[in-house]
Amino acid sequence: MIIVIVIAAVGIPFGVYTISPIFTSSTVNESLPTTTVDGKGAKSSY
Repeated sequence: MIIVIVIAAVGIPFGVYTISPIFTSSTVNESLPTTTVDGKGAKSSY
């Protein structure tokens, strides 16, 4: 009986951790920063 409890205590969190990315997804919809390099080698952002 104790073995079943130990397996459940390890298996259930592992299963939730493994399957959770299916239900939680995030998309970052953000443009990349625009940078230019001037003649002196310094970056300036706009």
